[in-house]
Amino acid sequence: MDDQDKKEEFDEARRKAPEEEEASKAEPPKLRINPVVAVFMLLLALAVDGAQILFDFILIGVVVNSIIDIYTWLIFYVWFKALGISFGVAKGTKFGQGSLVGGNSESLLKNPLVVIAVALVVEFIPVVNALPAWTAAIAITIVIEHVDYIIQKLGMFKTLLRPAV
Repeated sequence: MDDQDKKEEFDEARRKAPEEEEASKAEPPKLRINPVVAVFMLLLALAVDGAQILFDFILIGVVVNSIIDIYTWLIFYVWFKALGISFGVAKGTKFGQGSLVGGNSESLLKNPLVVIAVALVVEFIPVVNALPAWTAAIAITIVIEHVDYIIQKLGMFKTLLRPAV
């Protein structure tokens, strides 16, 4: 083999390398919250909301519900982190660049931390904490994760998900 053949092989390998890297990076999407885990999350949220309604009726809810809320937030935070669900903005973007609503990946309403933080704030308000905020927050987070999974799986709506320029 002469030098020219080696150079051609090297150049061909360099051209193929980025294509192979992109093909290996394109993993099929995984559902991070499977249906069984989703049911357990919703049951825990329903139990917490039910207990808080009961404590509000017997007038010890003002003190007890705040303690329950802190532990509930911590449980769901750790649970989501264990499932690999991110609480930050997309890599390479600065906080505040994403829109509050919309389909882009930096949307704050798609961030589970924002959703459960809103639930925590609602649960700290006396009387209003009788509303099922934890159940709603967990249901919203599960729906968002499942919709993202379906969109990635089908590969549809990519033009709708592109950030506005």
